[in-house]
Amino acid sequence: LHSVDADSPCWAETNNKKNLSYYRSRSKVNGSQIYYNSKTIEEQAAEAYGADTLPIHPARLAREVAEFLNRDAVIVRDGADCTYWFMPLVKAQVMGQVLSTGALGCLGAGTGFALAAKLANRDKQVLIYYGDGTFGLNGMEFDTFVRHNLPIVSVISNDSAWGMVKHWHRMKYGDERLTGTLLKSGQRYDKMVEALGGYGEYVDKIEDIKPALARAFASGLPACINVEVDPRPASPTTMALEQLMGI
Repeated sequence: LHSVDADSPCWAETNNKKNLSYYRSRSKVNGSQIYYNSKTIEEQAAEAYGADTLPIHPARLAREVAEFLNRDAVIVRDGADCTYWFMPLVKAQVMGQVLSTGALGCLGAGTGFALAAKLANRDKQVLIYYGDGTFGLNGMEFDTFVRHNLPIVSVISNDSAWGMVKHWHRMKYGDERLTGTLLKSGQRYDKMVEALGGYGEYVDKIEDIKPALARAFASGLPACINVEVDPRPASPTTMALEQLMGI
């Protein structure tokens, strides 16, 4: 399996000052610090990325994926709350190495980004990091990937919800009013990709994440690693945005 050196585009040392400054900068609204609880943002981030609990913490999934990827991997972010756990771990070494759907919530666009990235970088790993809601927007394009022999690997951080919106509803209204935010628990998006001619695996244990990624890239097929994650944690960015926008 792949290890991460100091110059890697991906790293998962949550005590790293760059990671902590990311959380700090996104966890202050009008000069006040936002907390999940009485612990500092730094303490919470360190615990999240090192969590060994089940269901898998979305931050721990992000760390495992970041540790696996090659130095020159091309990474596409397509999601909301789940990708805010992932993006602090990603550092582009060259222009175009990290592609994002942007700050305006243009979910679903990442599938096309990944297609173009693989056409331009056939000799490199291309990975798209999805939420399960986002995957559903353009998941049928895996048929396109198969027909055009584009072995793009996707990871779905599957919390069975439109995560960011669900967290905002919960913060504002409580658990009884999560209207229109929940998706089917344990949905097998990996089976859908298999049915289209790709490679798929469903993962629900931390120790299985990296081996599944290795098999996906080795398959030479468009692939979906569908990972069941804990639906409860909200990223610091999601919490900050809720207060900033007064949702």
